[in-house]
Amino acid sequence: MLNFIYYIKKINHLRIDAQRKLIVYVKLNILCSISKLRRAKKKFVDCKTILILMPGMAVGDGVLLSGLIQRLREVNYTVDVIIDERTRDLFESKIVEVDNIIYCKDVLNRRYIKACLKYDILLQLFDPVVYDHNPQFNLRYLKLIARIKFSYLIGFNHDNDHLYNINLLMHESGHISARCSEILTSVFKLPNTEYKYSVNLKNQIVDEVKTLVSSRKPVITINLGSLFKERRFSVSFIDNLLSDLSLDKYVVFVFNFYDDSVISKHNGVYFNAFPDLDHVVSILSVSTLVITPDTSFVHFCNALDVNCICVYNNRIDYPDYDNNVRWGPNYSKALQILTPQCQHTSAGDDIRELDYYSVKHLIFNKLNQCTTFK
Repeated sequence: MLNFIYYIKKINHLRIDAQRKLIVYVKLNILCSISKLRRAKKKFVDCKTILILMPGMAVGDGVLLSGLIQRLREVNYTVDVIIDERTRDLFESKIVEVDNIIYCKDVLNRRYIKACLKYDILLQLFDPVVYDHNPQFNLRYLKLIARIKFSYLIGFNHDNDHLYNINLLMHESGHISARCSEILTSVFKLPNTEYKYSVNLKNQIVDEVKTLVSSRKPVITINLGSLFKERRFSVSFIDNLLSDLSLDKYVVFVFNFYDDSVISKHNGVYFNAFPDLDHVVSILSVSTLVITPDTSFVHFCNALDVNCICVYNNRIDYPDYDNNVRWGPNYSKALQILTPQCQHTSAGDDIRELDYYSVKHLIFNKLNQCTTFK
């Protein structure tokens, strides 16, 4: 009898889940149809306004897109972004400069005036999240799109989706920046040049940072990691590294680290020196070496052409991209270290398990190279 009840409950749960997926699927198709009907008719050569869709995207994604944004603005396109809170500081501070910033929460507000959002081109750089993987996220994207009047929607790998009238099929194994190059050359017909990130520094803040590190010692910047726990250094890793760095030789900054017991041991280290992104990027710009497991710092280092040691954890991006390559440093001054577990899962290896002494020689070899040839 108990087994019978168990199976009845299980069947009921499956039924409810199937109903939810069906409802979302229907909503997605309705939104696709609405957007297609509202699409304005305009020749591509006459298009001048672009909106880049960035809900759910992080700071590193914004840095990666910076070269695309700059190139398009240089040839007189108006480029706006639609974002959420994660990238607010990046764009509001104009580290990556756009013409206008729009916030997802405003557009999704039912009282928002739909007619005020009109663009010639909408651009979505990243792969679609298919219905079976995360239909609710896809639904949120389409709710945004349905509230915008546009002529062209550019996307990647939307094989059977009639909503994207410029659909670039790129099942590539290389770096994600290749997509930006493809958009610039194939869609906008701009010259094929090396793709470079573009970030802006405020001279006043850079001068302030240079005054702080005016001792002429090499500057080392260490970042604990990202919001995801498995993409952080362990407390002992940071502690051991700081113990081996002589403050007589280096100026050391550490970000996103709040362990009081370790902080109290290392007098003279600048822990979490500035809370704002402008100062952090300015510190990176004067750094001799940056050590980080977080890709946003890696992309900033690429943009600033700063030496970097970055630790990657063999993560597999949906559906089957190698994150070590796809979101790798992609420039010559970076040393990429891979975690030894090699689990190749969607979460990746836990960087907190990385033994400091197994990579110590790599860190100091790179540091010696940087200080020798600086």
